[in-house]
Amino acid sequence: MLMKTIGRLAAPGGERGFTLIELLVAAVVFVITIGALLGILRRNEEAREMSYHVLESRQNARAGLDFIIGDLRMAGSGVPTRVVTSTATGDSMFLYGVSPDTTGGATDRMRILGAMSGVETELRSSMPNPSAEFNVVSTDGFEIGDLAVVTFGSWANLFEITQVQAAARKLQHNPSSPFNVPGGHNPFPPGGYPAGSRVFKVDLVTYYVDRSDTTCPMLMRQVGTAQPRVVSEYITDLEFEYVLVDQSVVAVPSDPTLIKRVNVTIEAASSERSREHVTRLVSSGKPRAM
Repeated sequence: MLMKTIGRLAAPGGERGFTLIELLVAAVVFVITIGALLGILRRNEEAREMSYHVLESRQNARAGLDFIIGDLRMAGSGVPTRVVTSTATGDSMFLYGVSPDTTGGATDRMRILGAMSGVETELRSSMPNPSAEFNVVSTDGFEIGDLAVVTFGSWANLFEITQVQAAARKLQHNPSSPFNVPGGHNPFPPGGYPAGSRVFKVDLVTYYVDRSDTTCPMLMRQVGTAQPRVVSEYITDLEFEYVLVDQSVVAVPSDPTLIKRVNVTIEAASSERSREHVTRLVSSGKPRAM
């Protein structure tokens, strides 16, 4: 009797076998464990993707904001309060260290003017009218396409250099450029600019959002008439506010000479289709000479 009982409990070879129920339980436990591990891996992947998109939106916003604030700090450097130039239609245009650009009724565009390169010379003979060439002491540092301001303090006019004659020490500004239309340079000082007037290179930087591609609006930075360049992608909002000398804050100042500080708000998204990861940054820049 004892030997029969032992025979029923022990499998051949002295090892106990698994029943069907035990195998089913083991399979269920295995499936649950694998499912839990896959869930953890999926959540980790989702967290990684979320971190990537959040970081991407922050980088897009930060890149744009850093460019704008950096240029704002140089705004107005070396230039008088108001600079007169022309437009493609021949009208006069007044430029300041900071000029809100309301092209098409927009309030998210801004121009920044400043002598950022340090390139400067002076007239060696008078410039009697807007069509006259710059006869300068030296052409060093000036290139075709540069914007140059001529001034003797209370008056200032801006032109685009279309030809540099180093041997003759001349800077030409042909009316092929919208900045050089003679009729648009009004007012021009009576009697013109005398010898000794300063002539220096300036940068005119325009910031705006290009929304032509609705899936990827881009912050653009254009210097003078050069081809605009992309600063940052997926910019969903750009706002400029102008703090005036009386501490009031306006969207479009009636007198840009009263601007003392510019508040910049930029909002950027990630490249994902849902655009749910958005970063909004706010900063303030004080123009150097305003």
